[in-house]
Order: sequence, then C-alpha cells, then structure tokens
Amino acid sequence: LVLHLIQQSPKHGYEIIKEISDLVGDGYTPSAGTIYPTLTSLEEMNLINLLDIERKQYQITEFGKAYLTEQQDKLNELLEKLRLRREIHSNDELIEIHRAMENLKTALRLKLNSAGLQQDQIYQIAEKIDQAAVAIGRL
Repeated sequence: LVLHLIQQSPKHGYEIIKEISDLVGDGYTPSAGTIYPTLTSLEEMNLINLLDIERKQYQITEFGKAYLTEQQDKLNELLEKLRLRREIHSNDELIEIHRAMENLKTALRLKLNSAGLQQDQIYQIAEKIDQAAVAIGRL
C-alpha cells in the first residue's frame, strides 16, 4: 500500500500516514513507528529512493514499479477490502454489526496474545468462528 501511494506521486512519511488514514477511515491512523521503518525497508529493497534528501520525500524506482505490477492482484484485493471497510463503517444501519465485529477482533487478539494457548483451545476457537460463519450464512 505504501509503495502504491508513492507511485501515485512522491511523498513524505507524513503524507503517507495521512493518506492511509483517509483510505482506512474510522479514525485509524498508522503510527510513525510503523510507516518510517516501512519506508526504510522499501528503500533497502531498492523499491523507493529519496527524491529530496533534506525533506525526506520518497519516489518509486523502476524496480519498485515492476514489483508493484507483479503484486497488482494483491494490491487490488487490499484496496477493495479498504473500500468495503469504509462502506461498512459509514453505514449507520450496520453499526451494531460493526461493534460486534470489533468485539470479536479484540477478544481474539487478547486470547491469541496470551501465553500458553493450548492446541485444543486453538481448535475450539477456530470451531466457534466457523460455527458463527455458518450460522450467519444461513440467516
């Protein structure tokens, strides 16, 4: 996504943060602690380089353009997910579903980050999610 945004026009890290925030919506803003290391990695991979060293403005390289072309399907999939997410979050009729989805994500993060998760617990969690998916599909 970062490479895609830089391909559109050269950007500073702050501009990338702002554009991702706008794309994702719902008050999400990526941290500088995520974006700047990503920029460093992309630069080390020769996918971007500094256009303006003083202002730290990045541009995509020819290698970066080729890489992005190779990854076009994944990029399109990600952009579609972001579009759908914005639609869900902007639709007041679905606010209860959105709230429930966020609760599930939070519960999963907490459980998965806890130490000592046993294999049978992993199967149980996956089974519960599968059961919910089937039940929702049948509505």
